[in-house]
Amino acid sequence: MSISTGILQVVLVVPVGSGNSCIICVTRKEDAMFVNISNHPANKWSPAQIANAGGQVRDIQFPNVAPMATTAEVAKLADDLADQVAEGEMAMVQGEFSLTYALTRRLRARGILVVVACTERKVTEVQKEGKTEKVVVFEFLCFREVE
Repeated sequence: MSISTGILQVVLVVPVGSGNSCIICVTRKEDAMFVNISNHPANKWSPAQIANAGGQVRDIQFPNVAPMATTAEVAKLADDLADQVAEGEMAMVQGEFSLTYALTRRLRARGILVVVACTERKVTEVQKEGKTEKVVVFEFLCFREVE
């Protein structure tokens, strides 16, 4: 960490099964607000995810995108969302793919750090009364920068 610039280099070493690990580096301003643009409000995140976000999270609801929305309508949504992210903030953008892509491009063009949450998907199947129930649990591991 550099006191003079307020830049924080976060290096995460994350185990990913079979003894392997990945190293994820995210460089951001130490006091940058983390903006969560998704359908998963931060009040439902794990303590680990909140801590990895830097402790301060501002939620912006990711909008529903109509299946028949035009490219221009998606672009307008992306513009409106991008206007809600201030310089110096960082953003997690996750949702419908065309809007996620358009918004990520706009934010990165303004120098905003964009990340995604990386999770491990754990699936168990349980037999109950002749039926199979599938339970899927997503365990947060880290954030990864989007280039």
